[in-house]
Amino acid sequence: DVQAAGLTPAELDARLTELFSARLIDPEVTVIAQQVRQPMVFVSGDVNNNAAVVPLRDAPTAMQAITVAGGFRRSAALRYVTIIRLTEDGHLRVIPIRAEEGGQAGPRVLLSRVQLQPDDIIFVPESGRSQLARFLEDFVSRPLGAISSALGVWVNFELIDLLDTSTN
Repeated sequence: DVQAAGLTPAELDARLTELFSARLIDPEVTVIAQQVRQPMVFVSGDVNNNAAVVPLRDAPTAMQAITVAGGFRRSAALRYVTIIRLTEDGHLRVIPIRAEEGGQAGPRVLLSRVQLQPDDIIFVPESGRSQLARFLEDFVSRPLGAISSALGVWVNFELIDLLDTSTN
């Protein structure tokens, strides 16, 4: 068995030739890739399609990839978009994209200038205001609504009981 993942066809050719040389005289090896994985980029976070895998040839810039992923949600924090990239030495590198230009167009213009590489991950965070609204909904409004419903039922039973005892 020979590990082929991560090797180019030429590198695999050389490795196989080396291995066959131990048993054969002057082996001739030809490696032809049958199916090559298309370079992709990944978009996640506060975009309309939640998460998307985008062919790099269709979206060479960050703004194009975000557009293919359905665009920003209304609650997206455009000024804090981040690209996560795997470096040559195998470490993850976080590249914050911070627009200095003001207005709504500033972050979009900057993102249209950012060239992507295969396997880049574009993360679009949720805005602080949206996070606060979701927190209040999850931990204040819904629990209070449940308490209100439960108390409403209890109050109704108490009122019915009070009316029954006053009519008797």
